Amino acid sequence: MFPQKKYIKKKIKKFILPICIGLTTIPERLKKGMTETAIQSILNNNVLPEKIILTIPSKTMKGEEYPLQILDKHPFNHPRVFIHYVNEDKGPILKLLGLLEFIQLHEIQHEHFMLMDDDSIYPFHILRKLWSEHILQKSLSLGFAGRIWNSKTKILDYKTMEKYPDLKKHKVDLIETFHLALHPLQPFLLPEFLTFLDTIYENCEKAKFTDDIVINLWLHKNKIERYIIHGPPVKVNDRKTQKLSNQNLKGRNELVFTSIFLN
Repeated sequence: MFPQKKYIKKKIKKFILPICIGLTTIPERLKKGMTETAIQSILNNNVLPEKIILTIPSKTMKGEEYPLQILDKHPFNHPRVFIHYVNEDKGPILKLLGLLEFIQLHEIQHEHFMLMDDDSIYPFHILRKLWSEHILQKSLSLGFAGRIWNSKTKILDYKTMEKYPDLKKHKVDLIETFHLALHPLQPFLLPEFLTFLDTIYENCEKAKFTDDIVINLWLHKNKIERYIIHGPPVKVNDRKTQKLSNQNLKGRNELVFTSIFLN
């Protein structure tokens, strides 16, 4: 009889990217496990970000309280996940504002950051793909989906690289955070950025709910070009959450875009 071999499963250490990812969420999505699923999908990637920053306000803009006990459980207690608590909910842009505050508080020396959504399920190789393309063109903002203003129809046309199979990348007006977005950090650390936000929201209140338009406008003003690249599809984690109809959402996006981006 030959001795039976014992196979020991070794835990492979994943490469850590020098980047932080920011997101925020709402109580409904926390309770339904959507935020958990989104973060876990990033942690399942074959490379990892240095930190995932989940910004949680004391209450939502509607006065709803967060089920904070959920944040004591996995994956929120993962070593690479950090909960950043703030007093005021400022809408979807909080994923960026909370991230910026965290980076400055902890003096993190990164040149770029990523933004993600709390209702997405990201494939296991999406971080590696985005980072690999970023290395080749560091001065750009990159994503996997975006929107281009159609001056004839007055609509923000949704675009992915499936429509441009012969191109390596395509310029867009807006990069969609839903599919993951990578941006240079320095323009958002300028003190003028917060003044810019205040001015935008004062002139167009609906802009508080269209963070992608506001973020990309600031990039545009700072001469940062935005491109989409070929990448894996992202799933929507739709567990019957309350959403505006596509028609209303499109109408709002176009209204904000024409109010602040084209002026």
